[in-house]
Amino acid sequence: MPDESRDDLARWLEGDGLPAAAAPPRPAPAEPFPADADGEYGRPLRADAARPPARPRAAGAIATGSPGLDRAIGAGGWPRGHIAELYGAEGSGKSTLALQAIAEAQAEGGVAALVDAEHGLDPAHARRLGVDLGTLLIHQPDDGDQATLIGEMLLSSGSVDLLVVDSVAALAPREEIDGFLGEMPAGLQAAMMGRTLRRWSAALRRSGAAVVLVNQLRRDPRGGWRDPSITAGGRSLRFYASLRVELAVLGRLPCPGADPRPGDPAGWGGGEPAQGGTGQDGPGDGVPPAGAGRVAGLRVRAAVTKNRLAPPGGMAVFDLLFGRGVDRLAERLDAARADGRLRTDAAGRWRWRGHDLGAGRAEVRAWFAARPEAEAELERQGEQVDGARLPERSVT
Repeated sequence: MPDESRDDLARWLEGDGLPAAAAPPRPAPAEPFPADADGEYGRPLRADAARPPARPRAAGAIATGSPGLDRAIGAGGWPRGHIAELYGAEGSGKSTLALQAIAEAQAEGGVAALVDAEHGLDPAHARRLGVDLGTLLIHQPDDGDQATLIGEMLLSSGSVDLLVVDSVAALAPREEIDGFLGEMPAGLQAAMMGRTLRRWSAALRRSGAAVVLVNQLRRDPRGGWRDPSITAGGRSLRFYASLRVELAVLGRLPCPGADPRPGDPAGWGGGEPAQGGTGQDGPGDGVPPAGAGRVAGLRVRAAVTKNRLAPPGGMAVFDLLFGRGVDRLAERLDAARADGRLRTDAAGRWRWRGHDLGAGRAEVRAWFAARPEAEAELERQGEQVDGARLPERSVT
């Protein structure tokens, strides 16, 4: 061994480290979306091509947009470095909740990417939810293989904080696009998803980004005693996903001033939420009841069915307003009612710190909406209660 190498090794063993000249140069960070990807992967729909400035990678999780769901997950939101699956029936708010996560990531100064496999993004709806389309990386792939390469490129670059795929069910393999329908073998999409997740997993852990895969429900053709609802894309996603959240609609929220229906879930008057449809396959399933024009939103339940980061089984119930997303104020009011910060007097009126708030949930919400300082104080109380209830948790 040359004398110079022996001296370098001795200094390293003594704790001084190698000389600066021996350290290999760090490669320059890759662009989040290379310019030559237009012809190979389709046309990117990002509004501006300016690369955001470099910043230290944040740890922890990206908020979902629902404080209750963040608590139910136990990690504070969609965890970084992990794959999360968001699934549910049609019209349950999956895409809206995914767009709200994008808005939360952008509000924290992060970069978000959306693989719109369904080609159904509504820019006006995304803007109303707080999404900045000017900095959002949007791509609409032609097939699932393009989506795989796009996601691998974005994760390997280390330039994105959140990657959303909407949806897994729309990722069609190239063989299915180029071939004849009658010649397609079974399991093409499941095999493609297995390859996709294997290629993404290593890059995901290195990048520290969060991946949210929106998925749909299908009817299990085997029937029998099994759960008739299964998710698209095969079973590999169930194993690779560290977090799985299922959305279900509990009821519909009437517009202010509309006559409440029996069992209205937003009235704080007791009773079961009003259910839409018949619960069976047929014309009644998913069809709004009479007077649906006065519906302001949905009462949604989010159930954590798998969780590697905290105990599973968490659940959150929140209001999802049409064109506005999660009603955070109503969610904070429900939490305050549950932990006793909001109480009723002998006349049945709700009170908070000596203030008469009203006789129902709508009046209580209107009282806080007209007083932003009171709403901020209620939010601070909720954070104190959550901090005392749950220990500090870090996601790695």
